[in-house]
Amino acid sequence: MRQVVSPRLAPVVGAVVALLLLSPTAVPHTLAGPVRQAEEAFARGRSEAALEALEAALAFEPGYAALHPLAAQAALEAALPERAVDHLRAAEAMLTPDPIRICQQGLALAMLGDLQGAADSWETGAAACYDRPDIVRMIAEQALASGDRETALDSLERLTVLEPANPTTHLHLGLALATRDPEAAVGSLRLADELTDGGSAAAREMMRVIQQASREDDPAFTLASVGQSLGEMGEWRLAAWAFREAITLYPPYVEARAYYGLALDQSGSDGLAQLQSAAEFSPQNPLPRFFLGVHWRARGEPQAAVVELLVAAELDPANPSIAAELGGAYEDLGEMTSALAALQYATDLAPRQAGFWRLLAEFSLRNGIQVREIGIPAARNAYSLAPADPVACDNLAYGHYLAGEFALAERLIHRALELDAARPATQYHLGLLLLELHQGAAAQAALETAAQLDPEGAIGALAERTLEGLRSP
Repeated sequence: MRQVVSPRLAPVVGAVVALLLLSPTAVPHTLAGPVRQAEEAFARGRSEAALEALEAALAFEPGYAALHPLAAQAALEAALPERAVDHLRAAEAMLTPDPIRICQQGLALAMLGDLQGAADSWETGAAACYDRPDIVRMIAEQALASGDRETALDSLERLTVLEPANPTTHLHLGLALATRDPEAAVGSLRLADELTDGGSAAAREMMRVIQQASREDDPAFTLASVGQSLGEMGEWRLAAWAFREAITLYPPYVEARAYYGLALDQSGSDGLAQLQSAAEFSPQNPLPRFFLGVHWRARGEPQAAVVELLVAAELDPANPSIAAELGGAYEDLGEMTSALAALQYATDLAPRQAGFWRLLAEFSLRNGIQVREIGIPAARNAYSLAPADPVACDNLAYGHYLAGEFALAERLIHRALELDAARPATQYHLGLLLLELHQGAAAQAALETAAQLDPEGAIGALAERTLEGLRSP
């Protein structure tokens, strides 16, 4: 769970702990040690350790109610809302009412998924809550998640007042505002760029897109261009707003409607109706068919995906992205010969684009299909075109590992680790290689690192299974 409490609060809480230690009303002797531990933990940003220390202090002196709000704050910073609620309830029973605790309660409820309860708490706390950046930021995020653009914009505008020197706040406001009024967003985007050390690439790109699209004097086209740029940034919820605005201005805008469907899919909603509408309105346009293929494949319907992608490929035979997606759909169906042919065709269409070589290499390595003949050459092409890409480097190393060429694999995998030591798959492949080189302790360390980096993912599970095999007698 992401941290929802502003980092600036930790020193403030630490100062409050210090005041408790120095206050005229003496802190009970038994509390001094745990409270000092909490102060040190807050100063180091170790919120969970601070919580443990405060709870230890309360175990000594359950009646020292002033520690409960501090413990609640520590629990919130440590993303432990249930424990925050427990401390807030204890404080409510023992202390006079305080609007700050009402704000804390709202944060805890929001983290627990009770959005209405959180909103009610913040409304009760009024100014005490709405002047807290952490709360206003959460309100904005909730509005973004629920599709409430006006509340999101209002909250983001308030955040820029509360945090005028925070470039991220201005960037988020500019990106959200661009989905409604692109030209009005430029001021916030420019400020985000100016406040960011070295400039903001995202802000500059969006300003470039707005400026270039506005030359067409077509508001729907400008909004669609904004949406496409937001999608490339991974901001799919915002992209969906921009595309929706574009088709509101011009309902027959097929490309914008197709992208709207894709954005809905990518942001966790269902874009099927929009994609089907776009395909029906313009049956000769490959884009809706392509996105329908993506839609069905993501939903575990590879046969339906193949049907749509074949239509898209017939309409646009020179599009390598369609060919690559078709290859993935065929692989999902277990039709490996067709999958290989489609992926090879994608590389034929775009021989200078590393991504398609990477897809071909990974298909070969993943399935053990012609590793020497196809997998390694494809991985080599991808790496030569993108030498700073740790994935391309790791793929090439793994290909040589599968081919039994361990010395070359070792050199390449260490280069991949130089590029990105925190990539779980690279650490896992290192572990496998070290096992072959009879370096058991180092192999175990690499596999443990892979498991730690990907505790809930497929690579982490593979690493754990390999470790279990090593531990077995």
